[in-house]
Amino acid sequence: SVPSGRRSLSVNNSMLRERFDILGGHLRIGTADNVFRNNSSKHLASLQHYSDESAPPLRHIVFLRNPMDRYVSGILYQKFEVKKKKYSVDHVVQIIKEEVIGARKKNQYQDRILGYLLTPVQVDSLNKYLNQVNKMKSENCTIPDNNFPKNIAEYKTLLAIHNLFHYNVVVGMTERMTESMQILKQILGNEFRDDKSRKDVYELFEKFAPTEASREVQNNVKTSNQTIDSKSVSDGVVLRTVNSTQGHDVSHGVFMNASKKITTSFVLELLRQDEEFMMLFRDFLKYEQMIVDFAWGMHVMQHEMVLILTGSTL
Repeated sequence: SVPSGRRSLSVNNSMLRERFDILGGHLRIGTADNVFRNNSSKHLASLQHYSDESAPPLRHIVFLRNPMDRYVSGILYQKFEVKKKKYSVDHVVQIIKEEVIGARKKNQYQDRILGYLLTPVQVDSLNKYLNQVNKMKSENCTIPDNNFPKNIAEYKTLLAIHNLFHYNVVVGMTERMTESMQILKQILGNEFRDDKSRKDVYELFEKFAPTEASREVQNNVKTSNQTIDSKSVSDGVVLRTVNSTQGHDVSHGVFMNASKKITTSFVLELLRQDEEFMMLFRDFLKYEQMIVDFAWGMHVMQHEMVLILTGSTL
């Protein structure tokens, strides 16, 4: 961590190797390839500047979310939390429709997720290519079509999927937080060879990210007046809270902006009433959905392997 009052402290590769175990933040996959050795990514071994065997192994961890939920939640955050504006829910719905329709008219797709799943080298190469193409277009030159794909959005999506696989990324899903914490618990615990350190890690997870089994024990001790019924749907996740004392249901978004009383799931519920727009919305998000679908499969397999390795005792 950076000492208080020294937020601008410069950090070089040697300091990262010697003093840091975890790098967190909005970092591109592969950002630290020239700092840490990545045993999980054998395809990089042939690149000379990635072959430093003196560096420790590196695992990438990424948390993903249903693209439709993520997009709507992002709009709510930008409008309410960042810009401090006050909107009615109908106005929010209209803003989302205008942005999505406008993007598709320009043949644009949602791809913010690629800001983290493409390596710096890949981004640099793609930018150089696109700049070259734009220059050739401005000069009315013929653009060769045998080296790069015509569909750049799809190509970047396939690159991101390739990176998830070849970097052997640890995938957490916000809709499956308990399972995600079980995966992290197993991976971080195995970083230590001595029993005491491993036990400390496990106890830390039990304190801040209890498993369903331990949570059930806690719930038997505590009394609660609410029950949660979570159901996944193709166009987002609906979380329903049932107040058992008052006997009525109120739908809430999984990620709730409590201060503004407008939630992700409520906005999605209104958007779903316009099926013509929803078809366009799904098309707008289709490349991010491809990535998340692949990552979801990785997440499920990783969790199943954890259960096998631990004898389902997590």
